[in-house]
Amino acid sequence: MRKIQNISSVYHLYLKLYSLILIVLSEFYAIGSGYSFFAGRDGTASYFSGDFTEAGLKKSILEYSAKEIKSMKTWQIFYEEHDKYTFLGVLDGEFYDAEGQPTHYLRDILSKMKEADKKKEADRKKEADRKKEL
Repeated sequence: MRKIQNISSVYHLYLKLYSLILIVLSEFYAIGSGYSFFAGRDGTASYFSGDFTEAGLKKSILEYSAKEIKSMKTWQIFYEEHDKYTFLGVLDGEFYDAEGQPTHYLRDILSKMKEADKKKEADRKKEADRKKEL
């Protein structure tokens, strides 16, 4: 997927995050720019780990804590809501199957994120109850 395509003299760089394929701004993702590491590859794990190496790209997302995994969702929302990025679809592979349905791996990741949300809510409730007792 490391493809850079020239259409009407405008460079379209492709970014794959969480198997969501997006057209991104060449000024940020072109060769030699600060984010070129991510162009044309799945940089999901690196986005939230900060490990911008080939080894960081290959690490299983499930190896990270639920809190770290939650930051992946933050990046996804950023790209979905930002008007300068265009969503193209999902890629058949690690996160989605050929029909665009979530894979078992993605469902495990989402489950881990939900667990983090439940824990955070339980901690919030405990803190509120503790304050009421004071």
